[in-house]
Amino acid sequence: MLRFRALFALIGAAACLLAALGMEGIFAASRLARKLNDSAAPVLIYRSEIARRLQMAGGSSGDVQISLSWNNRNDLDLSCVDPLGSRIWFADRSSPSGGRLDVDANSNVDNLTRHPVENIYWPYGRAPRGTYTVYVTYYAQHDTMLPTRWRVQTLVHGELHVYRGTLTQVKQREKAVTFQVGAGSSFWKAWLLGVLMGAAVTALWSMALGLLLSVMLPAVESAVWRSRENAWLCSPRQAGRAMLSIIGAACLAGILGQVVFSLAKLAFQAMNLAAFFSVGLLTLTAHLAGFIVLGIVLGSGLGGNIPFLAKSDARLAGFFAGIGAALLYIYWPGSLSGMAGRTAAALLLGFAYGWMIKMLFPEHEDEEPPPPAADWLEPMHIAPQRASAAGRLKGL
Repeated sequence: MLRFRALFALIGAAACLLAALGMEGIFAASRLARKLNDSAAPVLIYRSEIARRLQMAGGSSGDVQISLSWNNRNDLDLSCVDPLGSRIWFADRSSPSGGRLDVDANSNVDNLTRHPVENIYWPYGRAPRGTYTVYVTYYAQHDTMLPTRWRVQTLVHGELHVYRGTLTQVKQREKAVTFQVGAGSSFWKAWLLGVLMGAAVTALWSMALGLLLSVMLPAVESAVWRSRENAWLCSPRQAGRAMLSIIGAACLAGILGQVVFSLAKLAFQAMNLAAFFSVGLLTLTAHLAGFIVLGIVLGSGLGGNIPFLAKSDARLAGFFAGIGAALLYIYWPGSLSGMAGRTAAALLLGFAYGWMIKMLFPEHEDEEPPPPAADWLEPMHIAPQRASAAGRLKGL
């Protein structure tokens, strides 16, 4: 019935909402968010603040990427002297070595932001070996706050390092870091470690969703069933086995979703698709692939283990909810878009799975049979007849 589908959809959404909020608490309490923020690992369900800003601004990545962020409307400038001695800055945005400043923030007083970012990168395969020196300059004050704390991150062949400092007066220039670029032999090690970290985080998040769904949906189903049928829907042992099966499928869903997401990003980099498509589109495509896989695999675990939820229906729900979850996660507005996007994505997944539950009740044996189709014949007391071989009617 429609009202039961709506009920289970709301219960599924509530279960995933509680799971998502619980995971946000774990992220905050364990300082996992800080570790992920300072990590180069591309995680399906987590974007660092600087990664979010770069995506919104259209910043690109490569063998070497240098990004600057701060949190007011003042104008800071990022610059880098490459191994050939060329300086990349706002007055000269590209160098003969292939480096390019592609994002410059707060230089226009008509377009100021409190969440600025600047970005310099060398495309894949074009970063020269040698010494790079990075500077941060306090160019102009547009905010009431004069001291400005800055954060510079360098991403070199997949290895990320973070540096912090404070500028206290206009025209002050500070060297952020000097680093060396070699042959890039550490790329695959950094990439594999990133995939493992991302898989662990995404699997934990997916397992939290699976756990709450495996508890709350069957509990409400049992309550509804017992109110109508005066019997238990399943035994505690059956419920326990179903819960373990769902949690295992949720763990697998998180791992596979993260692996697909990481492979998609790696393929885009290898094919240099950023030269033909926007970074935002490529990021969305990678998230779509990861969330769809997560939704389908989690649906496969829920289907058959949640009463009245067919596997095919749960997979279909996971497919479409995965698309919606990726869109919500990527495009949720505001500085808290990461947390809000994850929460909205979880809520949508739970709603879709719950909506697919189709509870059916058996016919009661003590119900009155339907009236005969020709009850007006009953008072006539016509004796039943049968046809003989000669075509004459004989009484039975």
